Amino acid sequence: MERLGNMMRMPLLISSILTYALENSGDQQILTALDDGGLHTYSYREFGERAMDLAIGMTRHEVQPGQR
Repeated sequence: MERLGNMMRMPLLISSILTYALENSGDQQILTALDDGGLHTYSYREFGERAMDLAIGMTRHEVQPGQR
């Protein structure tokens, strides 16, 4: 049996954090500082869509979990 912290109901994974953000704050803006000093903003929803597109693309190219 996997032990979890007293306040956690599931393992703390990046995918879980993103899912939580999408479900609870999809329209919340993410602010990213760019190398050139500019700023880029997008929502958690947009980030989730891009992450899903990347995952689909990697699957189509037969990239396996853990593969480099």
